[in-house]
Amino acid sequence: MKSQVWIPYVITTVILQVVTTHDALTNQSQYEYYKKDGHYIIGGIFNIYASSKPPCSGGIRSDKLSFIEAMTFVIESINNRSDLLPYIDLGYEIRIDCGNEDKSLWTMLTFVSNKVTAVVGTGRSSTSILAAKVGSVFSVPVVSYYATSDELSDSERFPFFFRTVPPDKFQVKVIVDILQHFNWKYIALFYSLDSYGIHGARQIIRQAEIFDICIATIMPVTIPPSKSEVEDIAEKLEQYDKVSVIVAFSVTDGARAILQAIRNFKRPRTFTFIGSDSWGPESDKLAEFTDLLVGGIFVEFYSELPSTFQEYYRQLPYNQRYASQWYKDKLREIAESENCTEWVTCSVPKVHWNTQQVISAVYAVAYAINASLQVAPQQNSFNVQPIDGRLLRGSLLDVSVPSEGTNNYLRFDENGEVPGKYQIKNWQFKHGEYHLVDIGKWDTLQEVYLLLDEGNIQWGTANGKVPTSLCIEECHPGYIEVPLERKCCWGCQKCNDYAIVVKANDSAQCLDCPLTEWPDRNFTTCVPITPSFLDYSDAIFVLSILGAGFGLVLTILAACGLCYYSEHSLIKASSKELCSINLTGLALICVVVILNLLRPTGATCVVTDLSISTAFCISFAPVLLKVNRIWRIFSLKPGEMLRFTSPKSQVILTTSVIILEVLIVSITMVFAPSAPDLLTPSGRKPHLEIFCRFGYGFLTACVYNSLIIVVCCYYAFRARRVPDNFNESKFIAISVYSTLIVCLAALPVYSTANNVSQKIGALNAPLLVNTYTSLFCLYLPKIYAIHFPSAVQDMSMRSSFERQSSVATSQMRFAGGSDVLQH
Repeated sequence: MKSQVWIPYVITTVILQVVTTHDALTNQSQYEYYKKDGHYIIGGIFNIYASSKPPCSGGIRSDKLSFIEAMTFVIESINNRSDLLPYIDLGYEIRIDCGNEDKSLWTMLTFVSNKVTAVVGTGRSSTSILAAKVGSVFSVPVVSYYATSDELSDSERFPFFFRTVPPDKFQVKVIVDILQHFNWKYIALFYSLDSYGIHGARQIIRQAEIFDICIATIMPVTIPPSKSEVEDIAEKLEQYDKVSVIVAFSVTDGARAILQAIRNFKRPRTFTFIGSDSWGPESDKLAEFTDLLVGGIFVEFYSELPSTFQEYYRQLPYNQRYASQWYKDKLREIAESENCTEWVTCSVPKVHWNTQQVISAVYAVAYAINASLQVAPQQNSFNVQPIDGRLLRGSLLDVSVPSEGTNNYLRFDENGEVPGKYQIKNWQFKHGEYHLVDIGKWDTLQEVYLLLDEGNIQWGTANGKVPTSLCIEECHPGYIEVPLERKCCWGCQKCNDYAIVVKANDSAQCLDCPLTEWPDRNFTTCVPITPSFLDYSDAIFVLSILGAGFGLVLTILAACGLCYYSEHSLIKASSKELCSINLTGLALICVVVILNLLRPTGATCVVTDLSISTAFCISFAPVLLKVNRIWRIFSLKPGEMLRFTSPKSQVILTTSVIILEVLIVSITMVFAPSAPDLLTPSGRKPHLEIFCRFGYGFLTACVYNSLIIVVCCYYAFRARRVPDNFNESKFIAISVYSTLIVCLAALPVYSTANNVSQKIGALNAPLLVNTYTSLFCLYLPKIYAIHFPSAVQDMSMRSSFERQSSVATSQMRFAGGSDVLQH
């Protein structure tokens, strides 16, 4: 059925080709052939011309002549062997297709009509597709030595197609592995518009998506390329200024186009090429662009040419017995152009780098014929029978072809393909010459596919270092990459000053540090902030020290004055016992002010909590008892008895009030003690301050002390009208009123303060105000009055005289007014 479908198409195509091209091609040398008869004929299709458009143009490439000579050499070697195909002579029929699809189709039909057993060829994927279709129709195995397109991997479409080179899917993996190895994530893809380039580019695009490689621009080109295509390539590459690596999956003519485009740049740029096997190994044919290729990495099939053929080919100019007519013509051309008579001095043809694959293809066919015939030693040449192509195909799938001088074997898989094995080369300029240098290999049979000798690579960059091909800005610490409008390009965005850069799943993001931490220098780790406290030069620190020190000095002087004048009636009337307790409290308050300046710890916070509460209570408890006693004395009704007014009673009551305070503080502190805490500024800064956060015990003590102060205010207000000789209640009122007002003002300041300096100031202010008002209102006037009695007496007499004068004046004015009224 398949043959019935294809035969009309093939015949029609051939007839059209003959009709349209007969006149143009009748004199072309590609219609010549090189043939030798044998029991089984192996056809060979080769292209030895430099260009395929127009067909068979550009002259003969001398290195490709080694394909033909290798085929004839192998067949002659097999014919001389007794262990392979004994009694059988292999023949060959070699034709030239010039890399032209129509010519390849014509040649394949010619082989079918001549009943060849198998065909070795062709050298291009596009021509091999047509040859393989014809071979599938007529059951003729086709073994290519150079066609790599993945389109030919379809064994259902091309069941009789085999190849001794790995398919492009392996080559694509080599290229992607190289891109991955050097972290080239932003590339340009260039490919030729033929089966080889299209399928190769499709595989690269698919693999690039898997491995997160961005293809910035894709540039297809026809073969041969037009001038407008070259200009378009140059324009595209100039737009993508971050691209420094170009993957070129193309034939040589396509590579020439992109190199010409780069040459036309207004501003020269350096690119690193990743060349496929179709043009990379032949990049020496681009002599005018060799300076642009330095640093490029190129892929070619792994090849180990047998030493026997190398020697044969070296001697071929001297012994041309089996040489083809094309080879002889080329030698004649070389001799005439170089005017040389000795071959030693002539530029004789060299071996093409891929000749090994031709040798492997011929041996594969020979071993398959041998397996199909099941040749026995007693057989002779009269028993030779034609071989069914389907049987030969099965033998090719099972054959194992040994490689000369190695332990390796050539085996085909179910799709007629071989494992991937490649050489990787680097285009270098050394000692004034350009040449390819081996830098590694890629082999699917090895545990690690890609092996590179990076020390042997010469890069084309100005600094000689590995080029980078990323459209990513180099972000400084504290920045993350963010996508830009251009495809696959990333810029830098600064994180907050208090954030670190966290990388996860190949991406980075900003992560804010906790309030008590700050990023390190590299913005990769949050480091705890060392909290600070009041500095010695801080104004609050200096004022608190001076205020507490001066207050302590005054308190000591007041205590000394009381002791010195302890027998004075004024001191006795003031209850020196209660005064002693009060002065003790004032001294403790001055000490507490200094304790507040210590760096907070667990111990200092507890001590400060207890000290403030107790000192306040010690200073106000005796004042409360004193003003209460004054009020009770002057509000006493006739016949009533005044109780608890003795010094002993007053001391006991004062002590009771203080002990109750201590008990309350101690009990509540067990459950909610004061402890160090961190004060964070309103805006995120790398600055923290430590302070004592008071617990519920301190708050309970504050409520207790507040009640004492309020009661003091109450009794001071009630006792405001006592006689002048007992006016100490007025001074007490001034003292407690001042302290109460300052406490009320300090409370919101302390609660809303955003730095330790303000908190310490708000905490110390009521303490110092209480100390100074108590000293200046309660003690210093008494000591002054005792120490300077005459001055106080003069002031009292003057005050009394002024009051009497004022009364007399008022009376006189009143009397005078009466006289006036009388008159």
